[in-house]
Amino acid sequence: MNNKKGFTLIEILAVIIIMGIIMIVAVPAVTKYINDSRKSAYITTAKDYIKEAESKVVSKEFEFYDKDVTYYINIKNLPLESGGDSPFGEWVEAYVVVAYTPPETYHYYWVSLDSAGFKVDLTAREDLDESDIYSVDLNDANASEVNSREPIGTRNNIVTIQDDGGQIETTQYIITTGEDADKCYSYEVNQETNTAIINYYDISCGTDLMIPSRIDGYEVTEIFQYAFYNMGVTSVIIPSTVKTIGHRAFASNKTLKSVTLPEGLVTISSEVFQNDGLPKVNFPSTLTSIGARSFKNNLITKLNIPPTLKSIGSCAFCGNPIPSASFLYKKNDDGTDDYSIITGYLGDLTEFTDKKFIIPEEVNGVKLKVIAGSAFYRVGLTGWTVVIPSTVQEIGSSAFYDNNIAAVEFKKDPVTNKSSLKKIGASAFLNNRLVKIDIPESVNYIGTRAFTSNYATETKYMWIYNRVTTEDANGNAIGVDDANGNGIVDYSSLNSYAGKNTSNVVIPEYAHDEAHTPLRTIGGSCFFGEKRLTGTMTIPSSVTKIGTRAFANNTLTHIDNGDGRTDNGNIVYQRKVDANGNAAIDYSTIISYGGSGGSVVIKDTVKNSKNEDVAITTIASNAFYRTYITSVTIGANVTSIGSEAFSLCRLTEVTIPKKVNSIGSNAFHKSVTWTSSNGGLTKIINKTKDNNNKTRAFAWEYITYGKNKNTKYDIGIVPNYYGDIEVVAG
Repeated sequence: MNNKKGFTLIEILAVIIIMGIIMIVAVPAVTKYINDSRKSAYITTAKDYIKEAESKVVSKEFEFYDKDVTYYINIKNLPLESGGDSPFGEWVEAYVVVAYTPPETYHYYWVSLDSAGFKVDLTAREDLDESDIYSVDLNDANASEVNSREPIGTRNNIVTIQDDGGQIETTQYIITTGEDADKCYSYEVNQETNTAIINYYDISCGTDLMIPSRIDGYEVTEIFQYAFYNMGVTSVIIPSTVKTIGHRAFASNKTLKSVTLPEGLVTISSEVFQNDGLPKVNFPSTLTSIGARSFKNNLITKLNIPPTLKSIGSCAFCGNPIPSASFLYKKNDDGTDDYSIITGYLGDLTEFTDKKFIIPEEVNGVKLKVIAGSAFYRVGLTGWTVVIPSTVQEIGSSAFYDNNIAAVEFKKDPVTNKSSLKKIGASAFLNNRLVKIDIPESVNYIGTRAFTSNYATETKYMWIYNRVTTEDANGNAIGVDDANGNGIVDYSSLNSYAGKNTSNVVIPEYAHDEAHTPLRTIGGSCFFGEKRLTGTMTIPSSVTKIGTRAFANNTLTHIDNGDGRTDNGNIVYQRKVDANGNAAIDYSTIISYGGSGGSVVIKDTVKNSKNEDVAITTIASNAFYRTYITSVTIGANVTSIGSEAFSLCRLTEVTIPKKVNSIGSNAFHKSVTWTSSNGGLTKIINKTKDNNNKTRAFAWEYITYGKNKNTKYDIGIVPNYYGDIEVVAG
């Protein structure tokens, strides 16, 4: 028998395939190892340059003694004994940055970009590590430049020591005249406090912003809400005079890659930088408060929270790729964490298995008691089960809003076999996919539409009822317990519609409890629906009260108010108790609207259940809120229009009829926000007449923008940051 030498063709092919598989597996790992090694070398080199700069400062070769200057030293002035190159390529720009604090304290920073596109933004030496390196497209003009204009703290000036040793001095913050500021900004001044507020910006002035610190001698102390919203801003430097940044001031700027938050800043309000493109943020030591969702949905990979920060709002950093982060807790006054209150989640869900989002019951011996409002708002839990510890006593408003959660599990104490949960806030589980909703017996308070827009198909889960409550000393509703320490279900009061069915919904006249309780109250925002409900809606005749916004933001074509009439469209009328103590419809007052978009005609009169004509006199607060109607004809008998009655609509012109004598705050709110609230409104025709047949005066700014309540006039120009409105006599 002869022994074969060598390999057959099949064996050779097999070896090639195996080697290919090994390469497929090994090459990425090796590549990652090489990149990690290079990043480590990159940081080591940066710190070597910082040491060299420090030695030159100590030896007085560089004399930096101005506390109002940030010094940028080009590394060509800092030759190293060996090495000094970026491990990825040549340096395009690189600086050691120095800031002086009297009497003899120096702070060192690094900022750089190399020819391979690896970049580090301005970072303190003590914080500098591999996670600060990121890659940019060198063809992008904004990304391919090192921002050497950024100051340290409140220092208003910058000195750049160039590659040839020459110096360039620049003033960091702008002091401008009112005439120049008017070209780019809308602002308000307060002569008593000598301060100014930036309200709006003209983006044609540029996308790289250096906000002025003073305008005509007035110190800029605040940036107002929505001031730079959705404008395509790419970078912003905020002066140290600014103490407060308002709601959504810089939100929805995906192009925003750099922001300088100055020493002196105290408050960042809610959603200020939400849905931007920030890869990094440095917080000043003066900052005490960060609002809810303020940095949600950015590109932040590392978070350094200063110990002086006292308050971090819920979901402040949700939706950021922070690999080592997990749960956020409330900050105490001394900067420590209060582990009894959870405020958000920063992770990427990889720490969990089996699609179970398990909230920690205890940290460092402290039991969790509160899940703060919006804590887990839109964190991406589609199809997941949320597990809530038995120790939790309160779930805040919008805590799990809009997550498409498949199930929620309320854990029970193993000894008592009970949950500690007492309060579920408004919209806490709004817009998910819950099929079964087993609310713990301990719950004695449920906020408005806590479970609206879910996927329940069984009656007992579809209709969520309120709990019996009382009022505290301030008039706020608080829960009431029974003899066993449990909440008491109020089957006469509907809280949420959690049903999967969205078409032709019939509200049950009687609850599914043993007593067969008739429905008396439909809670505020109960069916508020993101245009979810279609077809008809039937309200039982037993109802005596309907809350504000109960049917807002849907696409219903007809609403049966409980009188069987088919000619009232999708308008909902207020309810009342008649002289005989029975439920009745108050046709004089419009409380809600179930349609969306288009034109609405509010009649002079409407037929009641007895076919009698009833004058429509009142449009209640929030009646057409967020219904997006494009035009409205207001009936001749209307005398009162409530606050926010037509807010978040699409009106361009409004006629106020003769008898109207009262119009509430923001009734015709105009603002180009994320929902464009009447952004095209340019004209209001004032046909009102008083007893002397003169055109009535109203606080038009209060009506359209919620300001200057006591400034009234009949006709004229109503100033508005999003376009003035002309009021003319009819």
